[in-house]
Amino acid sequence: MQDQVNATPAPKRVPWNKGKLTGAKPPLRPKHVWSIRTKL
Repeated sequence: MQDQVNATPAPKRVPWNKGKLTGAKPPLRPKHVWSIRTKL
């Protein structure tokens, strides 16, 4: 009886990062660093 309950396939979920780039981000450029410094 339990086999029939567990046999139903789970609905497909869309991954939260589908279509996005994964991996390490490029380092900040000096221009970005200075813009952050001036705002702090």
